[in-house]
Amino acid sequence: MKQVLKVDLKIRLSLENVPVQAPLNDLSLDEQLPYWLNLYNIAMIEKLLSGLPIVPCDVLVLLMGAI
Repeated sequence: MKQVLKVDLKIRLSLENVPVQAPLNDLSLDEQLPYWLNLYNIAMIEKLLSGLPIVPCDVLVLLMGAI
């Protein structure tokens, strides 16, 4: 789980640096749309993952066997 959060953080930081490299005002609306959608998606993924409990794999296997 922590590995996933590190990857998400890296993606989010990369997206946050886009306006520094290419000001958004210089981009057309068609070029801005993917930027904003990706930034929104990564923020939502981070939010969802932050609320999930971290459960060891062996506990998950036991829980799946109980179903």
